[in-house]
Amino acid sequence: MYAILFAILVAYGAVWGISWRQPIVISFSGFVDTLVFGVDPAASWHYDPGIDEVIPFVPPSGPHAFFRLNDPANPFITMLSVDIRRDARVRHIFKGFVGGDIGRARINWDPATIPAGQIRIGIGTETTEPTRWYDMHYNDHLEFDAPDWFWISCRPYSSGADHPPYLAFAYPQDGRRDVPPSAPVVVVLDDDETGVNVHSIQMFVNGVDVTSSIEKRRLLSGIQVIYRHPPFEYDSLMNIRVIAADIASFPHYLDTTFSFRTSIPAFSPQWELPLFFVNITARDTVTKCIYAAGAEGASQFFDSLDVAFPSFPAPEFEVFFKLSDPAYPFITALSRDTRPLDSDNLWVVDFQNPGTTLFASWISQIIPEGTRFYAAVADAESTITLWQNMATTSFMNVPIGKKFFVYKHVIDTVPPRVVASYPSFGEMGVNPWTNIIIALLDDRMGIDTNSISLVVDGVDVTADCEKFIRGDTAFVAY
Repeated sequence: MYAILFAILVAYGAVWGISWRQPIVISFSGFVDTLVFGVDPAASWHYDPGIDEVIPFVPPSGPHAFFRLNDPANPFITMLSVDIRRDARVRHIFKGFVGGDIGRARINWDPATIPAGQIRIGIGTETTEPTRWYDMHYNDHLEFDAPDWFWISCRPYSSGADHPPYLAFAYPQDGRRDVPPSAPVVVVLDDDETGVNVHSIQMFVNGVDVTSSIEKRRLLSGIQVIYRHPPFEYDSLMNIRVIAADIASFPHYLDTTFSFRTSIPAFSPQWELPLFFVNITARDTVTKCIYAAGAEGASQFFDSLDVAFPSFPAPEFEVFFKLSDPAYPFITALSRDTRPLDSDNLWVVDFQNPGTTLFASWISQIIPEGTRFYAAVADAESTITLWQNMATTSFMNVPIGKKFFVYKHVIDTVPPRVVASYPSFGEMGVNPWTNIIIALLDDRMGIDTNSISLVVDGVDVTADCEKFIRGDTAFVAY
């Protein structure tokens, strides 16, 4: 009995592992064909009947394409349309040839189904590697002059056990009860073996399929999914369901849910930007999240739109916004700091009991429209020497002992306007010798008087004008 069990385990182990297939489409001189490369635990390094597929002959002069096979055990089999290698974390080289009449050839593939790993394509010779490689995750075609050889270099990230994809990150966080109704839903899906099939991703909100409205973006690890939506109802429970599959030949599926509740109007900002801080010690790694937010009617001090930080457990790592409000001297820290919508703001983030390594991250893609956000680390605001644009990076190291600063700049998109003129617009019977005076106002940045030009009856008279500022108003007199 033990011998039989051992034989069954050995047989099962022989085919236990990761399997995937990747087609590429070759078009050349009106000829279109598909070749397939991949890995499988049941495959070998040579020809495997039933797994690889043989091309029996090549047209003598017409266009053709194949993967080259060099198998001493099968010397008469030299061309494959399907070339599958053993599942292993090694560099697999697939050499393909496109031949026939001289012309422009094109290879197409779907980047969304390229498995995880270092998978690149380039043009070489039968014996010489390409001098330039193209990542197949970030390109979808390659053009070259045929006849010629193309190489595919494939080094998978994993081999052996294959598991389903998983939810690596979710915002808003599962169980939150104070989420602004306008907050986008953001998830990151990952798979440690073949990667996530982007085409398989589905999202449902309270049972409604919103897949057609989601944005998908490849990260260094995983796929980021963003659902931007009209504001949810206040004080509503939102259930989010996410489905995804990996890129395996026989896909493994993720089907998971998380939920959160939107806040009531009195406690709801128009937007929030979550800031994540990862603290690493010799004992553990802890992630904390706080929120910079904006709302109509918010102040620079403490109000109902802010969330006061609870008392600190002395030995634990904590992160918080610094608060100095004479009206609330006992509230010195916030976990959500809400500021006015239409003004520039500075948030100061401080830490308690940081470990040996600390870094900050954020979701660049959900920075509010009409604003620019910048981040810096320093001892104090006065010592900041470099601001990083938070739209172009999403990560920053925070040296232990430093504070983290976030600056929001509201982009001025409204032009100045004329608030008064003498003579007034449309006035009739004006004395020809009357001086012209125009008053202009800009609600945000003020007016650069050097930019003011005046044209009278098609003639530029700017050089003869007097320009000056009184308070917030700019004047031009002619």
